Amino acid sequence: MDQYANNAVSLTDLFPDTEYASLLTHVQGCLSNGNIQDAQKSIAEQIRKNSGSGLLHYLMSEIMVRSGRSDVAIQAARRALEREPDNQHFRAQFAHALLYSAQFKKALELARQCWDDGVEHPITADLLGSTFTGCGELSEALRAYRTAASMAPDVANFQFNLATALRAVGNLKEAGKCYDKVIDANPRDWQAHRNRSDLYRQTHEHNHVAEMESLLPLADSDRRAVYQLCGALSKELEDLGDYKKSWYYLSRSNRARRSLIRYNVESDIETMTALIREYDAGFLQQKGGYPTSEPIFILGLPRTGSTLLERMISSHSEVFSAGELQNFVNQLLIQARKEFGPRHIDKLSLVQKSKLLDFTDLGRTYIESTRPRTGHTRFFIDKMPMNFLYVGLIRLALPEAKIIHMKRHPMDTCYAILKTPFENAYPFSYDTQDIARYYVAYRRLMDHWNLVFTGSICNVEYEKLVTNPEQEIKRVMEYCGLHFEPASLEFYRSDTPTNTASASQVREPIYQDSIKKWQNYEKELKPVVKILEESGIVI
Repeated sequence: MDQYANNAVSLTDLFPDTEYASLLTHVQGCLSNGNIQDAQKSIAEQIRKNSGSGLLHYLMSEIMVRSGRSDVAIQAARRALEREPDNQHFRAQFAHALLYSAQFKKALELARQCWDDGVEHPITADLLGSTFTGCGELSEALRAYRTAASMAPDVANFQFNLATALRAVGNLKEAGKCYDKVIDANPRDWQAHRNRSDLYRQTHEHNHVAEMESLLPLADSDRRAVYQLCGALSKELEDLGDYKKSWYYLSRSNRARRSLIRYNVESDIETMTALIREYDAGFLQQKGGYPTSEPIFILGLPRTGSTLLERMISSHSEVFSAGELQNFVNQLLIQARKEFGPRHIDKLSLVQKSKLLDFTDLGRTYIESTRPRTGHTRFFIDKMPMNFLYVGLIRLALPEAKIIHMKRHPMDTCYAILKTPFENAYPFSYDTQDIARYYVAYRRLMDHWNLVFTGSICNVEYEKLVTNPEQEIKRVMEYCGLHFEPASLEFYRSDTPTNTASASQVREPIYQDSIKKWQNYEKELKPVVKILEESGIVI
């Protein structure tokens, strides 16, 4: 949520005694409206007039983070600190910029130093919370967000961020109260409606359907609002067993979201086809790589039960879960830029060029990039689902790594993806044709990996895991080289934070309610069934 969306705390509050008050007001308005280019232009003009102002360079750093220019953001943050080395918020911004350039270790160290010095302003606490979240330190993020909310309890966005952190640590009741405060302050905070609905299963006695339906006229002219509000209605109505109405709202939600993004599933299909072609059995026979058995990769499509499996394995005394890490693909891109230049490499070119990389160096830098979060247990889990694309590279770079592929019934997988709000990830998830065609390509790629790495990938079926958990987790533990510990079956008692779409579900014991849930929408999902069956996938 945008930290400047609520005028109760603003940039002028953070910097009250400045000659740039009018600029701050203008920049804040631009940030709230998403007009990044206008803000950047205004700040750059002022920097040309006064390059000695730390505030101006700080503002440029924040704008560059939002523009995806992390390199420029770091330079600007460094200039701000050079001019005002004691400014706590500038240091917090420097840590935030480092985070967005995937310098997780440096970002975390600086954020912790900043926190230890004592936080003086809620915007600074909130910014540190965001950095801790990005570094995977969710407990530290909760502490920072709670501090921001206590400093300014009437500011809705601080309550929103606190609710998100509370959900990650399993405090769903308090998270719900925070979302209630956000919605009471602003009934048009559509994402708060969506997040609140996802916290727990709604009942006929306690739900928000009537409240949200009364707000629909206010959302109709805003596609993002329709996406969030109709998605929340779909979720709650499914909880109540009104499947026809639930699908109606899900369709409205996904149409709205799909209209906001530019995406062509054919591009992803071509990439997966290229991976099969380029990473054939002959190429993958080469030896080498970085010698470590530390990482356990859990991968596959989202919503297949990977978080459940992660919680079960990480309940073991010798395993730490590092969460959904971007580190492998980040190191891949860093290595590719070093080797082939800084310019953008399209996906198909990256498939070909990646074959020329130093795989041992890739494995080493990946492991180093996970520090200091990892290294204190014998194994750590990397649960990034999309690592299924990089199985070949993982095997070459980290030949001793464990790779676990989480599978689920094809239709339950597709339906679960269709109904989950992924925000900025998985663009194939908002259209039945897209998800069906993507699923077919994914299955072909995983069939290829299983063929060329016969017996070295552990395939786990969600249905078997929830119906016979002890047998399945013992099999997985044996594959990982671990002895079975009973705590793996009581994973829901763990207070370890998680920030995935399943953050609420994994706080409960294993249940089987999600098996065959797609059959409640069998008629509506016929286009998906048709594409899958025509591709030879058994339903």
